[in-house]
Amino acid sequence: MIGVGDRALSDLHKWVTELEALTSIHGFEIDPKRYVLTPIMRDGSRGPPVELRELFEQFLMETADPHARPLQ
Repeated sequence: MIGVGDRALSDLHKWVTELEALTSIHGFEIDPKRYVLTPIMRDGSRGPPVELRELFEQFLMETADPHARPLQ
């Protein structure tokens, strides 16, 4: 007899398998100097790069100590 937990696990596995089939991203290349994240596709090609510098700058501004000296 299949329990509710077994069925949920089976459904989750099916969902993950389908998601993997739909996505063609194999991994990511990170350029820490430029704050750029580039997806590497399953066929070895590169997807469009994602520029992250502005996101990190915004985060630092939102979480900065107002009494701290700016970075040089």
